[in-house]
Amino acid sequence: MCKNSERRNLKVSRVRRNVRDKDLAGPFIQRLAEVTERRDTTLLSLLDQMAFVHSELESLARKVLAYEGGWAQRRSTDGWSLMWTWRASLKEGRVSCIEVYLSKGSKISGDFQRVSLRAHEDRLLHLSDLIGRKAAKSFSKDLECFLQAARRAVRWVNAFPGDDLGILSPKSKAVGLERWIKAIAEACERRSSMAAGEVERFLKMDEELNHLVFEFNEARQPVRFRSIICRRECPELDLLSPAEPRYRVVEYFDRRTGRRSSRDVSSYKQRLKNQKQRERLSIQLGRDPLPDEIAALQPSRPSRKPSPWLTDELISHCHLGKHSGSINNHQKRMAAILEEWGSVRALLRALL
Repeated sequence: MCKNSERRNLKVSRVRRNVRDKDLAGPFIQRLAEVTERRDTTLLSLLDQMAFVHSELESLARKVLAYEGGWAQRRSTDGWSLMWTWRASLKEGRVSCIEVYLSKGSKISGDFQRVSLRAHEDRLLHLSDLIGRKAAKSFSKDLECFLQAARRAVRWVNAFPGDDLGILSPKSKAVGLERWIKAIAEACERRSSMAAGEVERFLKMDEELNHLVFEFNEARQPVRFRSIICRRECPELDLLSPAEPRYRVVEYFDRRTGRRSSRDVSSYKQRLKNQKQRERLSIQLGRDPLPDEIAALQPSRPSRKPSPWLTDELISHCHLGKHSGSINNHQKRMAAILEEWGSVRALLRALL
């Protein structure tokens, strides 16, 4: 009687250990919380930058214009000047970044020249002889800071194309740094409210995806060999992490410790395909195939990567056929969100 009781207790303890517990889930949940908080902070900072871009551009422009003031006498003597211009974008509803040119020489004497100062190397090449290499380096550094902020502002405006661009879409060419800053800042401020709406929509959908992930994993308990789970990667370099949820197949499971490893569905399908090819070849040859014989089976052109979505065949392979209805239903719900989620995420990535 005592031995039977011990066996029952042992079975219960093994089953309980098989269930995803806090020791196993804890690190993932903590990591998910960390990257989510970082992402939310990044997006809120983006909205602030878009709303207050005017003050940033003005501050950076003042540093650049201060050089021009210091060069006034030398410019008038040597006959050179800086010109700030912009043209209409080649794409309708979009804007182009402001450009700065160095004009030197005279049309009368025939040595007039106008060169772009967009590149750092060009700035040093053409300005060093006029103001000295040290001053040219200092000017180039501050100008680059301004141009980076200007290009970012242009990217924000172009993410939301519109017909409200005014002087930012001239018929030929427009001139004036202060005019451009004022116009691009106003366009950014108008679009900051649009971006705020997209951020709110994205975060709501992302929360729904998290719910679906945990809902799916809870329904798949207890985890076992060839269980299907759902997971979100949290890459450090992705500012919008966590990434898209992916279904994975558990290919190693230790019932004693609960430790496991899994493979994403796309990769797992490819592995099954290769395994079937080897089995068919073994039957044809009547022996285990050699590595060269297996390699010869691979097509000369790489085949299309298998879909990351679950199929009835894979669900059956994982011995989950009786759950196929709920699994497919969950997959449809996730797919319905992911298309829109991915579109909004791509927009937000373009703004960063």
